[in-house]
Amino acid sequence: MWRQKRLVRILVEKDELDRKLFSTEQICNWYSVDHCQLGGEARNRFLSLQMDEETNEFLSASLIISNSFCLQVYYSLFTSLLSVFLAKTSINGLLHRGRMFIFSHSHLKVFLAIPDDWSPIGRQLLDIGAGDGAVTAKFASFFASICVVEASKVMEWRLARRGFTVLPMDKWQRSGPYSLITALNLLDRHHVNVFESKHSFIYHRFSDPKKLLNSLRELAIEHNCPILLSVVLPIRQFVEFDDKIVSAGRKLPASDIPTKGTTFEAQVNSMIQNVLEPNGFEVIRWTKLPYLCEGDLSRAYYVLDDAVFLLNAMPYHTHGEPTILEYGVTQRNEL
Repeated sequence: MWRQKRLVRILVEKDELDRKLFSTEQICNWYSVDHCQLGGEARNRFLSLQMDEETNEFLSASLIISNSFCLQVYYSLFTSLLSVFLAKTSINGLLHRGRMFIFSHSHLKVFLAIPDDWSPIGRQLLDIGAGDGAVTAKFASFFASICVVEASKVMEWRLARRGFTVLPMDKWQRSGPYSLITALNLLDRHHVNVFESKHSFIYHRFSDPKKLLNSLRELAIEHNCPILLSVVLPIRQFVEFDDKIVSAGRKLPASDIPTKGTTFEAQVNSMIQNVLEPNGFEVIRWTKLPYLCEGDLSRAYYVLDDAVFLLNAMPYHTHGEPTILEYGVTQRNEL
């Protein structure tokens, strides 16, 4: 009897919370920013997007999944069992749960300024930290070929099943050519494991935000392509271990992301001034989007505020010279 009452209480509380989650006021806040709090650079480069049908379809599907009691019990049971020897990312990949959503097809088209006569022929995308490929798949109609990099072996399997070209963790820095490089919600999430070389163990660059940014910049300069970077703000760095040899001796990211401020807007200002520009990036445009995740027995969905940046990688020795925005805005804006 006690368990039945507790279950009823959980379901009633979920229903009340879900009503709030689907309110117009809640959803409108996902895309809005306080322009008064933005610095000049951030204010001038901001592109406002809105809720659309594809995003709404994801939310509706997530609500159905979260309301499926038997499915959620199954997820909970096997997550507990698998957590003994698998990282959370790999568990989600194995169970095919926790799908993510950042942008719709139409959002991408507007944000990347893709024209109606766009042809994917001869264009290749690199997505680093691709997860299960659900977000990566949004790019499929814009690029003839998609290469992906992922730390989780289970997610690599999922990505290969989708038809993407999976690159080894230690090879993507020397791959290409590319028309666009993406690193979505990767900078603050560090999946630390090791691969063995002839002489030593090497930590892959997902574990160090500064090295990751440098590798992205070098590859983008080599292929003369922009970078699509997203990060949840305010920053909360997180390390997910996938190898006991690492987790025993390393519990923090190899370097910090030096953002400041308590509001989303203050963090955007700091992200541009303290992280992107010092590391050789120029902001072409940016937007605010909801980073959505499928829900569970507690709620219909989970959401975080995502800052999405389209970046131009600048060679350090060319500071003061004309930028891509000055002599090639059409070429870069259209990839």
